Amino acid sequence: MRTLTRAIFIGSFLFSTLLAAQTKPDQYVLAAGGLTLRQKPDLKSKKVKHLPFGTGIVLKANKHPDEHQTEIFTGYKVKGRWLKVQVDSLEGFVLSAFLSDLKPPIMEEDEGAKADRDFLDHYYRQNALPKGERVYGKVEVGEVYTQKYKDGAQLEVRRFEGGSMRTLTFNANTSLTEAYLITRRLFFDEKPVKGLTYDALKKRIACESVNGLTTLSLEAKNGRVVAVYALAD
Repeated sequence: MRTLTRAIFIGSFLFSTLLAAQTKPDQYVLAAGGLTLRQKPDLKSKKVKHLPFGTGIVLKANKHPDEHQTEIFTGYKVKGRWLKVQVDSLEGFVLSAFLSDLKPPIMEEDEGAKADRDFLDHYYRQNALPKGERVYGKVEVGEVYTQKYKDGAQLEVRRFEGGSMRTLTFNANTSLTEAYLITRRLFFDEKPVKGLTYDALKKRIACESVNGLTTLSLEAKNGRVVAVYALAD
């Protein structure tokens, strides 16, 4: 009887572990240095595990409405709260300010991708299907086209002599913080940037590469976040 009980226990544990591993993530970690999973909703609580950038998490029942202020970078602070989450077979608490419904910019293989697909279009298709084909505009030099997505997002790509510009209007559920963490990683990877500022009046974040050849600006307006990335050849 004891052997049977033990076998049932082991079987149940393995099944629950496998089920947890197969569960589709609700959100993803966007903090560049990762997040700490803690036993309790407290910064002084015991660390359970370090969650690297891009880790998928499953949300559990949450009853912790207390807000916690977090500094994303100097001069830019946002409010979030503790969320109870599950990662594989582990449960604990993380800060919501560094989580997003959108997948992190870790490019996935896409054998069916067209050779002329823009890298930003390729990334966003991992989050939402395109809505129709790209629409080309008329320009004297270079090219310009727009691609819409079924979640309401829209990408405009402009290529011209001397560089290019990409304007991504995120879906209505994406916050300025999420958009910044995603585009900062996507365009600059883990490289340092300069001129990183936040204009609270305009709700605008701006930065540029160390060599000054690329710039990124994000602005929240009309309930949407618009990111503009300019690259000089």
